Amino acid sequence: MSKRLPISYPLAFGWTLGTASCLFWLIQLSVSLRPSAATDVVQLGAVEALVFLLGVLGVLSLDGRDAPLLVSLGIRPTHPALAILGGALGLASHFPAESIDILVKRRLPGAAEDLAVEATLLSASSPLRLVLVLFVIACVGPLVEELFFRGALFGALRHTHGAIGAATVSGLCFVLGHAIPSKWPALCVVALVMTHLRAASGSLLPSLAMHVAFNAVTVLAFFTGQVSVGHPPTLDVVPAVAGSLVTVGLMLAVQFIAMRAEDARRGRAEDAE
Repeated sequence: MSKRLPISYPLAFGWTLGTASCLFWLIQLSVSLRPSAATDVVQLGAVEALVFLLGVLGVLSLDGRDAPLLVSLGIRPTHPALAILGGALGLASHFPAESIDILVKRRLPGAAEDLAVEATLLSASSPLRLVLVLFVIACVGPLVEELFFRGALFGALRHTHGAIGAATVSGLCFVLGHAIPSKWPALCVVALVMTHLRAASGSLLPSLAMHVAFNAVTVLAFFTGQVSVGHPPTLDVVPAVAGSLVTVGLMLAVQFIAMRAEDARRGRAEDAE
């Protein structure tokens, strides 16, 4: 199959906004047909999975590289330590990202209402419900988003652009693809770390590990009662600073290992082909 249309930066942004718009309208349609769908994590997760998987197919079709599917998506082995560091980064980066989110929401109206909606969506009154919410929020959601943003989109951009440009644009697309502007500042932190993992490791697996861990922390915070409508998150400087320092240290460790690991070097070379 020959290449049909190189994925330019404007096309990447346009495709992302189109995919996000489709997701928004499908959710609105499902809620209009079934109002309880607004807090049905399973249905919302299914809609998100459908839209992003179709988005992945669209990017791959436009790019049209003559490469195996797994190669196009960046699903390949890398140094095992990079996946472990990815999971650790998901935990550490949660603290600075949450702190930024708290600061932003202090200056915006409707923060209490947003928290109430999130609490309803992520509520887990039993262990079985917790498993279900974790599966959708911390497994299905991260998987389809990673396949789209740092799999198909990053891979298509890296095929015709430099690593820094592909990483920057796919990271920005990840932020803009979440159609909640109040979340964008915090998501910039997450996108920076995840995209660094993807570009350095030459594999989708470390950023997927980070995404899973990051989302799991959010779900467990509501399940354990650390965050609730009656107990909203508060800004704590010490965890925020400590989390930031640990995040930087782990990113340096990722860079150190990735530059020396044969699997990572091979993956980066395949990304650029």
